[in-house]
Amino acid sequence: ILYVGLSVQGCAILLKERWVIWISIAEMIAVLTILQSMAKTTGANWLSLFAFILATSAIAVSYGHTNRKQLEQIHDLSIRDSLTGLYNRRYMEETFDREIERMIRKERKLAVIMTDVDYFKTINDSYGHVVGYLVLLHIAQILKSNTRSSDIVCRYGGDEFTLILPECDENGAMAVANRISKRIEREKLIAPDGTKVGITISIGICVYPQHTMSQKDMFVIADSMM
Repeated sequence: ILYVGLSVQGCAILLKERWVIWISIAEMIAVLTILQSMAKTTGANWLSLFAFILATSAIAVSYGHTNRKQLEQIHDLSIRDSLTGLYNRRYMEETFDREIERMIRKERKLAVIMTDVDYFKTINDSYGHVVGYLVLLHIAQILKSNTRSSDIVCRYGGDEFTLILPECDENGAMAVANRISKRIEREKLIAPDGTKVGITISIGICVYPQHTMSQKDMFVIADSMM
């Protein structure tokens, strides 16, 4: 019984819920079969034994599920920007290297779009930092809604954002940039006091390998094009 309890708890940490359930059932059947075949266990309380194994399995599944959810949350916090919910710079840099290698293997292009908010300091000074935060959230939502699921949208830092667009050439990147820019300019942000805040952004684009073969230079070139 101790073996069943410990092994199920161990499986709950390492495996998914459905596997824990199947292993629990298999071990329960095995234990009951062994005990039933032993002469000294003829008077055993099978109902209590069955309930114990079932309860142990249920606790293990619940514990494993909770533990995995917590690990997922911790991992998500480590790669996400706390304000906008976009990926952070650390995740972007790690993913960028993988995406470049993938594009090299597939002989495809990759575009980097960098953008920042025009006169962001003036917005903060005029309307306050709360409105400044709302501006960043507003832009983050527009960036997400105007890109593909395969694209990587990150907050680079401050009022700067970076988009990594795999399998995208210069024309495709220009189309994305224009679509985002026009939508941001068209949709006014409503401040808490009802004031309409106009927002514009500056955008720079660099395409691999069209503009450079150097991965490090891509962000420098995109930044200089803003």
